[in-house]
Order: sequence, then structure tokens, then C-alpha cells
Amino acid sequence: MKARLETLFLERVRDIVQERAEVYGSSRVSCETIAKLWTIWLAGRDFGGTGEHLSGHDVAAMMTLTKFSRLMFSPDHEDSHMDIAGWAAIMNTVRPKPRETEEEDDEDKGTVSGLS
Repeated sequence: MKARLETLFLERVRDIVQERAEVYGSSRVSCETIAKLWTIWLAGRDFGGTGEHLSGHDVAAMMTLTKFSRLMFSPDHEDSHMDIAGWAAIMNTVRPKPRETEEEDDEDKGTVSGLS
């Protein structure tokens, strides 16, 4: 029984991979395209040795880029458009809080532009 379940599982996985390839193109090309988009995103983040890590917002943005990558191969695939909208909504939910600017910091300290 267990062997049969494993076979059914693997057959379903194979079918899903084949279906995705028909809709989005080869896994190799898709993954390479996603890697390029994620590289651009991460380069723009420039953590600069701050110890900062990827945020939930980064993940949602990068998943949106994954969906855009899929649209590059199949621009008429409605599900990808819906997924982009969903990930955009998630991005809004998990967006980082605005960082305080120097001016705001100065106001909090009772100084203006660093003058005390």
C-alpha cells in the first residue's frame, strides 16, 4: 500500500512539472530567469554588511518577480496575473515601517540639522 501511495505521489509530481513546463517553459530557463530577476532585486537592496536580512517584504517582492518571469513565457496565463495581484496585496501587508530620517531624529532630540 505504501509503495503504491509513493508511486501515485511521484506520478502526480511528474504531471505537475510537465504541466508547468507546458505553461511556463522549461524549468531550467524559468529558474535562470527568476535567478536574474532576484539578483537584480537583491543588488538593489544592498545590505552593505549591515547584518540586515531578507524581510517578508523581500520575499513577497521576489515571489512577484517569479510570477513576472512566468508571464514572460506565457503572458496570457490568467493565474499568473492573479498571483501577482495576490503577492502585491501581501507586499502591502508586510511592508517595512518607514525609517526615520535625520530630520525626524533631530526633531526628537530638540535639535535642527545637527545643531544643539
